[in-house]
Amino acid sequence: MCYRSAGSACPSSSCSGTTYLYNGYCSGGGCGYSSSSITAGTCGAVCTPGDSRVRYRTLSVACGYSGTSETQYCNGSGTGWSGTYTDTTYTTSSRTAYAAATSACGTYGAYSENQICYNSGSWSGSYTLTSPPSASTRTMYSVSSGASCPSQTQTCQSNGSWSGTYAYSSCTVDPCAGVTCGSYCSSTTYYSGGYCSGGSCYYSTSISAGTCGAVCTPGATRTRYASLSVACGSAPDSETQYCNGSGTGWSGSYTLSSPPAASTRTMYSVSSGASCPSQTQTCQSNGSWSGTYAYSSCTVDPCAGVTCGSYCSSTTYYSGGYCSGGSCYYSTSISAGTCGAVCTPGATRTMYQSSAVGCGTACASETQTCNASGTGWSGSYSSSSCTASTRTAYAANTSACGTYGYSSQGQTCQTNGVWSGSYTLTSPPSNTTRTMYAALTSGCGTYGAGSETQTCQSSGLFNGTYSLSSPPSASTRTMYAAATSACGTYGSNSESQSCLSGGSWSGTYSLASPPSASTRTMYAAATSACGTYGSNNETQTCQSSGTWNGSYSLSSPPSATTRTMYAAAMSACGTYGANSETQTCLSNGLFNGTYSLSSPPSASTRTMYTALTSGCGTYGAGSETQTCQSSGLFNGTYSLASPPSASTRTMYQSSSVTCGNTCTNESQSCLSNGSWSGTYGYGSCSVTNCVSAPTALSTGAIAAPGETTRNEGKPIISGSISSATGDGYYVVRCDADGTSNCILVATGTGTGTFYQSANGLKCPAQYTLFFYSYNNDASLGGATDASCTNGIKTKLPSLDVSNKLCSTATNKTADIKYCTQGFFGN
Repeated sequence: MCYRSAGSACPSSSCSGTTYLYNGYCSGGGCGYSSSSITAGTCGAVCTPGDSRVRYRTLSVACGYSGTSETQYCNGSGTGWSGTYTDTTYTTSSRTAYAAATSACGTYGAYSENQICYNSGSWSGSYTLTSPPSASTRTMYSVSSGASCPSQTQTCQSNGSWSGTYAYSSCTVDPCAGVTCGSYCSSTTYYSGGYCSGGSCYYSTSISAGTCGAVCTPGATRTRYASLSVACGSAPDSETQYCNGSGTGWSGSYTLSSPPAASTRTMYSVSSGASCPSQTQTCQSNGSWSGTYAYSSCTVDPCAGVTCGSYCSSTTYYSGGYCSGGSCYYSTSISAGTCGAVCTPGATRTMYQSSAVGCGTACASETQTCNASGTGWSGSYSSSSCTASTRTAYAANTSACGTYGYSSQGQTCQTNGVWSGSYTLTSPPSNTTRTMYAALTSGCGTYGAGSETQTCQSSGLFNGTYSLSSPPSASTRTMYAAATSACGTYGSNSESQSCLSGGSWSGTYSLASPPSASTRTMYAAATSACGTYGSNNETQTCQSSGTWNGSYSLSSPPSATTRTMYAAAMSACGTYGANSETQTCLSNGLFNGTYSLSSPPSASTRTMYTALTSGCGTYGAGSETQTCQSSGLFNGTYSLASPPSASTRTMYQSSSVTCGNTCTNESQSCLSNGSWSGTYGYGSCSVTNCVSAPTALSTGAIAAPGETTRNEGKPIISGSISSATGDGYYVVRCDADGTSNCILVATGTGTGTFYQSANGLKCPAQYTLFFYSYNNDASLGGATDASCTNGIKTKLPSLDVSNKLCSTATNKTADIKYCTQGFFGN
């Protein structure tokens, strides 16, 4: 049965998702369809499943080639085609070819024709040039020679003449006119001996250390060492360095010009004290140190041994020195001899014409007066003393680093003209110095160099702290910037940046390493007979053209094709609803899952009934459709599996008839108005004082008017029953088992007396006595029947015939069971 509202017939066709449904019909209250189809444009489909098409890789092909094609198939859901080619057709190659148009002077223009390619790879037509030929040109000059050569380009004309007026095909000029090749410096190279040739200057060159800033002579070599000292027991680390071609620097990174001495260390005899005796210990070949002092440091009074002698600095004379915290402090005075002053104004002195005279010669002198500014003396003699042929001579004091001071001695001229003493220098020698460097640093590293002049000391070492023999180069780095196009980064640009004093780097690029090209992952659907079951992917890289390489076009993995299928939800009453599962398309062309119904199954139903009643009982039936529930029960309230019959009763024409007559009855049915059909009015009918003794009864059965009782034991009952209407008894004889072949052997009505033996004797086994009483007035006595031999039982239950129930009175005997029309009692 199809329950649909009036006017709501199933449409002949419908769209569901991407499926076109048709041949509609109604079933179970819903619409079903006998068939479905998918065609291009139907419900969003782009193609008809199973259709095929041919597509080409490119729109055009090179001459002599045919288009590369593939056959594509529409997938099962009509949502797309297999394959990757996109062009619906292709064209064979064509071109425009040219031939030169010529005159007497050469080519002046071009002819053209359109050509197509043959399958053989040859072209139609006769022209062979793939681009228009240029007109013939020539360069002509206004003069054949001169200081300059003005020129013009002339073009061939169709009449065979040349454009332009210049008539000379060549011209010679002096390329060196006005050229002076003077000497000059460029960077660290000195160019000299210049001469002109062919309009250019050429030079002989000379580069040496100090030339135009050069620090070395190209090609020169030197040995440099990694450190001034090495760990005890280790060999020094050295390298041979070469001066580069421009003389601006040396190869390598080591900076020390002399090999490290054997490793030494200074150790002290005490860790602290008024003085710190020390010894220099030298590393031995076995890796141990010489010496016995064991302390690596010692603390003393910083002013111990410090002498703050007077000295000059610039134009100030410092005197009255004292030591504090290891440093000298001074009072100052300005007087003759103060750092540039030659005398004290007004002072006088005696000066000599010469500081020494030959042997026997007197010293010529004059008194000189200092002028008011202290800048000079009167007179012309310049020697402050005059000795007879004496002088001070000097000798250099040296250590490992060179000259650190000097010694002097007074010498006297001998009569033979030779000076006494061994020193030969007439003036004090200067201490050996060197210029050393230290890196100037900022937040980004080294940006330049600081320098200091170091002086040789008696220890053989130079004073000062700077340790680099040449200025360090500024720190540099290579930085990058992304090279971008429409799709993002496709490569990188780079620049070299130098560290600046402010702690920042020169340049604008900010990436420490080349940026990677932008990439993306794109997808294409993987399809089978049931549609899309997964995806293929490829990594595409951004190109400088602003496009991505690769052919996949989906930005995210396509979802697998799915469908919803159903299975019946069952309970004890049958189908109560539906379970559903989403099934996914697999690569084998099938959907996974186990449910097989394409639409939800209908719940199980049944029709149940209930009695329609009136005053007399059931007169008919009502019905309802019940639906199976998940509890295993049907909903609804009606409980009858089939329509109930109308209530009936048997009624009698009269309440009794005499023995030998039959009671007349009729079956009456209950009516909806509460009355009964028929006319008889008595609910029962009896035959008065008439017992029909059967010749054979069922097991333990007896007959009484309107009743059937069953005896399931063999009691022996004795006693008496009072006489009353309808009271009576039966005596039944059965086989020895007491349950088979029972027959009625005696009956009686009215008063009866029965006996129970005092000694428990029982009556014969084959005799059983039954009493019945319609009026529940039986009374049992205690009389004894001496003939009873089979046991003693007392208390006979009375039979409630009107209610058809065994009595529950206390006179019930446990071993006797009565059944009255299907009802049992103990």
